[in-house]
Amino acid sequence: NTLSWTGELDAGQIEVSADGNITDYIPLSQFFDPFGFPSNCDDGAWGVSVPAFTYNGASYSSVIFSVNGTLEAGQASGLATSFANQELPDATLPNNILAPFWRDLNGCDGGNLYVGILNFGGGYVFTVFEWEDIPFFGNPDAVTFQVWLRHDSAPTDVPQAWFSYGRLDNTSAGATVGAENSAGTIGDSYFYNGAGTAPVVGTDLSVNTLAGGSATLGFQVETDCSEATIVNQADLSNEASSESSIAVTACSAP
Repeated sequence: NTLSWTGELDAGQIEVSADGNITDYIPLSQFFDPFGFPSNCDDGAWGVSVPAFTYNGASYSSVIFSVNGTLEAGQASGLATSFANQELPDATLPNNILAPFWRDLNGCDGGNLYVGILNFGGGYVFTVFEWEDIPFFGNPDAVTFQVWLRHDSAPTDVPQAWFSYGRLDNTSAGATVGAENSAGTIGDSYFYNGAGTAPVVGTDLSVNTLAGGSATLGFQVETDCSEATIVNQADLSNEASSESSIAVTACSAP
């Protein structure tokens, strides 16, 4: 009366990969006024409410928009990213990071931040965040880049999120380009302080969620229909939790 299965499934992954030109870099200054810097224009951040978007399987309606080149999906940490970029994934807060170009940037010395919604028709609507001509701390070199977030209501034939680049004066000085999950346990560093592939203007990077492994257990039950209904219960458990599923089937003699 019992079936059991024991095994280990591969966890889902987050992958950042080169995706050509999903869209050409579009300066938000063509459409919107600058968003402005937070009071800490060097290492600060804004909490921003946005239309719903999906990241790593969860829907969010706000982000933390950090001067130092990152977005946090949601606002769970309540923190801006610091000047010290991390290799992703990293369990140190903040987590759930989208990092188009995380390094020590300094908005106090110039540049602009932008946020805007671009509607291309046909349901293709995106919230776009831009760091425009933000200089490195103590260095006149500057970078321009964007994060595009696909609205939950938009068609699914484009990535849920991607990075676009308009200016990259110097990538050899170090930065993090990547993404991670809400616990900082799963993620990908496409580029980290010289390791990996440096981003380039003209090549967008997509952020993709890769499904984990799965297992299917099937069985067939034969009965003499001595009962009017048949109740089957399946129990699933691991070290952290357990769940049950019950199926009730009417039974009638042929």
